[in-house]
Amino acid sequence: MTTMSNARYAALMDNDDLPLTQDEKDAGWHFCYGGWDGLLVGPGMLEWDGCECGIKPMDPV
Repeated sequence: MTTMSNARYAALMDNDDLPLTQDEKDAGWHFCYGGWDGLLVGPGMLEWDGCECGIKPMDPV
């Protein structure tokens, strides 16, 4: 599972033009508009359990 540093999280939240990497997307990181008004949400966050987007990490191959 891809972890995200605090610095990377802050950079993504501060810069709308900075994209998520494919590894981050595969791990389930996304900007949640299904209950969190665009907050960057990912595994291990409290908001993850309340996310209504239905985005979950990809199964390992």
